[in-house]
Amino acid sequence: MRLVLVVLLSLVAGTFAKSLSVGHHSTDDEDCEEDPHLLEISHDLGDLTADVVGFEDLLTKGGERAKHVDSELREVKTRINNLGSSGCDDRTQFQCGGSNPLCLSRLLVCDGQEDCANGEDETQCVILTPTDSEWHAEMLWDHCTKARPETFELHIENYHVIDYIKSYPLVDAHLHVTSKTHEYDASALFHLHGWMDLKPGNHIMYFPPPETDGLAISCIFDGVHDDHCHGQVLFEKSQEVCAEFFLQRQD
Repeated sequence: MRLVLVVLLSLVAGTFAKSLSVGHHSTDDEDCEEDPHLLEISHDLGDLTADVVGFEDLLTKGGERAKHVDSELREVKTRINNLGSSGCDDRTQFQCGGSNPLCLSRLLVCDGQEDCANGEDETQCVILTPTDSEWHAEMLWDHCTKARPETFELHIENYHVIDYIKSYPLVDAHLHVTSKTHEYDASALFHLHGWMDLKPGNHIMYFPPPETDGLAISCIFDGVHDDHCHGQVLFEKSQEVCAEFFLQRQD
């Protein structure tokens, strides 16, 4: 569409230039008055150019608005699905929903085959934490870690999908913590080995404790925004949350 409009403008501009060369002559001895007809053409050409620019802006804004509406619909759908009980054992099962509700084993989610009648089990299988992706965390509060960092960096070393259990890809990462106090600066590097739980609407990245303190790390994606997640530090045995952070992708 844009190409067609540009071509039309070029043709009009060419016609206008030709009219100038034919109808407007000047000499050193006399000044030539401007042709009112040519001035009218120039004015019309300016209006047409403004209309094209305005039309392009409208198309751009329309596309951005469509993306925004799609994101809002996905968010509303996710919130509705997370309200109340699904009627299934959410620890091991997934509710297909739709006109034919069905409790499906979580092991069948993202296995490459549509087991739900509506195909819902295969709709959210995108890789959110790919190999070599970089993430930055801002701590929200912290009642349990030794370092008490304000921020930390997470680098995904490997994201690996296992053929026989595709709904729980393995995730290897290293976490770099820098802690600054009035007395000293310290940094530490932790190697993490965990997995991604591909539950639709609630992808959870989970790392068991890298140290003997029993503190595990999880980060929950909301099913709408793929570039950040809500993180928690929790005691693995009790699942009690003792710190929270916001993790944002950087690359």
